[in-house]
Amino acid sequence: MTVIALKSKRKASKRHLSNDEVEEILIYFSTSLLEKDTEQDVFWDLTKNVIARLGFVDCVIYKINPRTRKLVQRAAYGPKNPEREKILEPMEIPLGSGITGFVATTGIAERIGDTRLDPRYIVDDEQRRSELTVPIIVNNKVVGIIDCEHPRKNYFTEQDLRLVKAIASICAIKLKQLEAQKAVQQRESKLLQARHQLAELKVQAIRAQMNPHFVFNALNAVQHFITINDKKNALRFLSAFSKLVRLYLKNLENDTIDLFQEIAVVEQYLKLQRLRYEGIFDYEINLPDNDSGSTQVPALIVQLMIEEAVENLAKNRLAGKLTIRIDLPDEHHVAVTIDIAIRQSGKILAKLEARYANEVASWSDHINLLKKVRKYSIVTDKEVIQGKGVTHYQTKILLPIL
Repeated sequence: MTVIALKSKRKASKRHLSNDEVEEILIYFSTSLLEKDTEQDVFWDLTKNVIARLGFVDCVIYKINPRTRKLVQRAAYGPKNPEREKILEPMEIPLGSGITGFVATTGIAERIGDTRLDPRYIVDDEQRRSELTVPIIVNNKVVGIIDCEHPRKNYFTEQDLRLVKAIASICAIKLKQLEAQKAVQQRESKLLQARHQLAELKVQAIRAQMNPHFVFNALNAVQHFITINDKKNALRFLSAFSKLVRLYLKNLENDTIDLFQEIAVVEQYLKLQRLRYEGIFDYEINLPDNDSGSTQVPALIVQLMIEEAVENLAKNRLAGKLTIRIDLPDEHHVAVTIDIAIRQSGKILAKLEARYANEVASWSDHINLLKKVRKYSIVTDKEVIQGKGVTHYQTKILLPIL
């Protein structure tokens, strides 16, 4: 016997469904759900294609709105659904109100033989004698209600109750799957956005390293040395510049870099800038004695920090010393300390301090994105130390060894 024939017979008289008929209904619903991409599609499929096949004349699917703590009608079969996937005058029921609201709070299905004897019953479009109310439970939490009504008293049977419970369980599994898929999509979307931002920051960092202003100034510096017949400095500057460009291009696509290779890049940069800004700053690099070989760290961070420190000195035309100290406190971390020592005071120092606070956007943004995208544990700290005639502006950073 087909399910379509079953529907017409149940209208005439109530009878017990065979195991094969029950199995056919459940298989149909389970298979149909595979094609559904939204919870709304699931609800309409349940009311239109399953409840109707059971011979029920009225069914409404409610979804709980956790913000308003109300049950909201989301799909219907029967008088509440005169047009395709449209509910006529949808109503909202507070949790705990009516039979549906009560079941939403208890999570226990109920079969009411005569609604006139139940004071909880709420009339929607018309009074019906029988009601079958089953919760949809996801992760031990009621998320919705399947509410079926019939004008005949004692219409719903124990078999109907068991069958609708089974359908509610299948529905819950699908809703949980959709919820998991939505969470994955949201995570992937955020990750993709963060990766895009990280790529943009990397491009900005490379542009900052190789911007036309820097390149032209470097070439002008070489031209200046040649013009004053200072061949030694011209060759030194040109050699440092070519090595720096080669190192930049070599590490262009890398997300990680060997720490001491990055220090080599930094040293070439400092050599170049010290020649360019003669008399503005000196530098010192202190490396650890306990280096045990390749130490991979996130790329660009140390370079960006050093470049901003040098530009800070150059913009303020301050004579100072830049000290870089690298430590390996344990086998999992690299500690980098950048110290700018300035022999100035008053307004000039105040100006430098303001720049020191504001001009760390590129590497601090880079670090924040690395934390978000790569889940790196990176700790930073800034400190201003007043010494005797000298002010130290220190940045400390703890990088993970990758």
